[in-house]
Amino acid sequence: MKTITYILRLAAFLAVFLPAGLYAADLNFGSVHMVGDGARVNLSVVSYQRHDILEAMKRGMEIRVTYEIQIRRVTGGILAGDKTVYSRIISRKVKFDFWGKAFQVMEGKKSTVFQSENAMLDYFFSLKEYDLQGLGLRGNESYVMRARAELKSVELYFPMNLIFKYIVGFWDFDTGWVNGPPVGY
Repeated sequence: MKTITYILRLAAFLAVFLPAGLYAADLNFGSVHMVGDGARVNLSVVSYQRHDILEAMKRGMEIRVTYEIQIRRVTGGILAGDKTVYSRIISRKVKFDFWGKAFQVMEGKKSTVFQSENAMLDYFFSLKEYDLQGLGLRGNESYVMRARAELKSVELYFPMNLIFKYIVGFWDFDTGWVNGPPVGY
């Protein structure tokens, strides 16, 4: 009987404190099209904790995702390394309007309102046909694109920050750098 109790306690502990490790988010590249002096990029975050993030949003947490996209010139030498020729940071945050039952996603000065959870999550966790302008790539050099995504919850005021600090932070993620397709004209 003690063994069963121990196993159940251990399973409950692991279920509460390990979901972030079990469901680590990943970043997937879609198609990248070169258009003029720019590119049209498709990225999406997969395997995030959908239910927990939605519940936190509905309870008043402000969630922020930051995408960082870089284009690096491949030099080919062992000691020379790669050089970043273009870098762009895209930051989105979402708030839930309790009275209007809608999600408001803000990117810079642009604000978009969603009634549907699925539409909001699809927009929030993906960059579809996102335009990158002014790349300044040369036609005779090789380039590679890489990106990362990071999700953070916004800190609340005292005493709520103490209450939610150890509960909410478990689903924050950083995908790390993910290499994308070669880029060039």
